[in-house]
Amino acid sequence: MKTTPSITRFGDEAIRLTWSTKIDISTHQLMMAWIEILNEQYNTYLLDFTLSYNELLLYIRDPQQIHSFLEELEQLCSTSMKPKNRPGETVYIPVCYDQEVAADLKTFCQDKSIAVNDLVRLHTKVRYPVHFIGFLPGFPYLGGLDKQLFKARKSKPRSSVPEGSVGIAGHQTGVYPTASPGGWNIIGRTPMKFFDPESHPPSLLKPGDDIQFYSISVKTFYTLKNEIAKQSITSLRDQHLIYFKRYD
Repeated sequence: MKTTPSITRFGDEAIRLTWSTKIDISTHQLMMAWIEILNEQYNTYLLDFTLSYNELLLYIRDPQQIHSFLEELEQLCSTSMKPKNRPGETVYIPVCYDQEVAADLKTFCQDKSIAVNDLVRLHTKVRYPVHFIGFLPGFPYLGGLDKQLFKARKSKPRSSVPEGSVGIAGHQTGVYPTASPGGWNIIGRTPMKFFDPESHPPSLLKPGDDIQFYSISVKTFYTLKNEIAKQSITSLRDQHLIYFKRYD
């Protein structure tokens, strides 16, 4: 595994750090270690950063400092960097795996020659690391999907996928935080909100967190969805209090 990134200029005001092209937890842990050090020691250089499965894009506060910052990064690369255990939390996500709220569940199981119960077992047995947030505000890009559930995205995307839809595309699973066009295979739906601009922070998840899905009934899905909609939630994490208080 490549432990030090390739460092390149990205225009006049940004620097790109690139690791292995593979999607794996070791690369993710290395990136989290880099983010911690950059935030602690090099914050004076940084305006912001974004990340993907294997890249960090660093936006420079003062473009005239980009050369000196590049030198700092080269020196950092010469030190021994150990993977960082992710500092995030495990967020438990209730999902209704029922055809009433999962438009592709039946077709998905037929195409994969798998029973619904087995799909649910495979999808809920994994603790998925959140690599980054993207595509839509609050949309988590996750690792760890069981190979038996790999399936190409739909050839014709839907014009609208409901908020909270849980889908699979290729080697990935994820949750639509808002209603949106999309081509993922929808196998379930969660009542939990993943993004709210009035919440602090606005996204339920952050890079470094883990997701653990678990199955709920259609009745519980609609009950929770109605209760969450009625609550005045300061933080999206407070949704857990609603569930565990009455349904755990």
